[in-house]
Amino acid sequence: MSSKERPLFRSAMFVAIENDRGEVLLQRRANTGFLDGHWDLSATGHLEYGESMQACGAREAEEEVGLVAHEEDLEVAALFQSDFESDIRYVNTIFRCRRWQGNPVIGEPTKIAELGWFAPENFPDKLTVGARVYLMSLGDRAVRNYYIGPGEYREMMGAGYEGA
Repeated sequence: MSSKERPLFRSAMFVAIENDRGEVLLQRRANTGFLDGHWDLSATGHLEYGESMQACGAREAEEEVGLVAHEEDLEVAALFQSDFESDIRYVNTIFRCRRWQGNPVIGEPTKIAELGWFAPENFPDKLTVGARVYLMSLGDRAVRNYYIGPGEYREMMGAGYEGA
């Protein structure tokens, strides 16, 4: 056993809700203090203690965009680790959801400025890293883990990124 200190990780779930035209529901972030104005996947949120990753994704879909997504309908699309700051490390899961119920609504109006359906080739330029990783994963034949280190995170986010 090594005497090295092991890092602690946070974990977030991202849900890409797709309609039957292959478009993905995106949300534009607002008033969160992190990446406000950027477009993110349909629903995102932190894993809570005692909660499965699928339960977290389903909960966030209902809370944020008012859609019912059953755990068994959440397919793992990609995983990604991000060390966007030296003391903030994440292990994230991106789910694709093609079966859901309801009509999208802004469930958290203080955190979501707007919703929109976008074909992957027409995603807005100002995207979160989670949305960018989702796009990168679309051609993968199997689920893959993407590692996004601090330098790559800043590069992906562009010149205006100032950190968390």
